[in-house]
Amino acid sequence: MNSVVIKPTVKIWCLLHDHPEPWLVNLQETIVKQVVELANAGIHNENDMTVLFPPDLMKKGLGQEIVVEIDSVHEDQIQMTEVILKVVKSFNRNAFVQVTFTYTGERGILYRHYASG
Repeated sequence: MNSVVIKPTVKIWCLLHDHPEPWLVNLQETIVKQVVELANAGIHNENDMTVLFPPDLMKKGLGQEIVVEIDSVHEDQIQMTEVILKVVKSFNRNAFVQVTFTYTGERGILYRHYASG
């Protein structure tokens, strides 16, 4: 039986609507590059994780508080959540950035939050 590997999914909410496509691509590529550099995260390239930029329906507050959700984090990947926080913050220096992730493993489902003002 083949085992199915569920890739971590990163969703970055509340970005300003006026960021051009190259800016978003640069953010995505920087996130992947920084996570790949983590020795034991098991991420080798952009095919091992998904980075999404869902649209927000309300413009109020965009760019002031950015929420990053990361699903399907494995135990060896918990460190990558802090790396992603730092990358998103570096692209949005004036924003409050909050990272929430879910980890499913031997200890059950674990929810954690990180924030950087």
